[in-house]
Order: sequence, then structure tokens, then C-alpha cells
Amino acid sequence: MQAEKKLAELALAQPNVKPFRRERPESFIHRQNIEHYRALLDSDKLDAARRDAVEKLLFEEEAKYAKSEAMREAEKSAASQWKS
Repeated sequence: MQAEKKLAELALAQPNVKPFRRERPESFIHRQNIEHYRALLDSDKLDAARRDAVEKLLFEEEAKYAKSEAMREAEKSAASQWKS
């Protein structure tokens, strides 16, 4: 439920950003966070301590996204086996 709420908030804040077709809300949020952290790292607005913190957040978010995608693929595979 929390992911759906966050997705709705992001949709209001950025109306031109849409999730991929059939994308889980948490995957969309992970992708948006990754893009945001990369944009922060590309800017000159961060001091060394904040840059380190954002790099850590980016690493963690990429790991969460990879795990989420692996779970989605496993579910997809299980569903296709179930249909066979």
C-alpha cells in the first residue's frame, strides 16, 4: 500500500513521468530514485560528505531495484509454467 501511495505522489509531482507498462509500483519508485540520485551526483551542488551519502543511497537503491526485478522475473516464469 505504501508503494501505491508513493507512486500516486510521484505522478502528481511529475505528470509527464509514467511507469512502464505492467511495472510494479515499487520498481517505478526505485527507477525514479536512481535517476534522482544520478542527477544529484552529476550536479555540482554536493559537498564530499553529501556526495558519499548519495552514492551510498544510489548503491542501495540499485540493489533494491535488481532484487525487485529478479522477483518479477521469477513470478513471470512461475506464471508461465503454471499456464503450460
